[in-house]
Amino acid sequence: TLGDITETCGVEDFFRSNLLDEDGLLIIDLAEFCIAPEDAMVLDLVDLFQVSIQSVSIDGLDAAKNINVFDPIGNYTLQNSLELEYLAFVLELEAVLQPQQTGETEVREHFSIELSVTDVEIDFAIFLGVNKQTLGNVPLGSMSYIDNILPCLLSAADEVQFTALSVKVSDIVPPQVTGFLDDDDNGGSG
Repeated sequence: TLGDITETCGVEDFFRSNLLDEDGLLIIDLAEFCIAPEDAMVLDLVDLFQVSIQSVSIDGLDAAKNINVFDPIGNYTLQNSLELEYLAFVLELEAVLQPQQTGETEVREHFSIELSVTDVEIDFAIFLGVNKQTLGNVPLGSMSYIDNILPCLLSAADEVQFTALSVKVSDIVPPQVTGFLDDDDNGGSG
């Protein structure tokens, strides 16, 4: 087991260099995951009014307070926990209002919703079916760097499953909507 990591020990650096953009955000572009626009639809009112998710970004993954990873709790099952100061999710959305009469044009509105939580505790267990022969062929030197541990372990895995997940937060910040019916776009009150 790697045990408790109270200092960053390269984990935050791993997140920053492999997952996060220059602003410290994990950006999930649905198009990169081959999710068709109709599958990202969260609201469709008889083809008159549609709302779809364009992208999701997550902030706070590099604000770890405590990390405990790879703690064996059974054969091939590893318990992991992560405590974060906060997590903020930003959903970039598009709303489309179809014209009611011929000659009218559709109205498109881009806006975002931010959801934030503080003092986040994430506990999860992972079943890791590892091929011992494949793992034995992985050069030890490549695993000695924190950036290489996860890719090296996963390259020898035959099966990876999340077997448990628990998320606790101390506070949920009220959601904030920005960009919807802005004064400069549609004459709304924002």
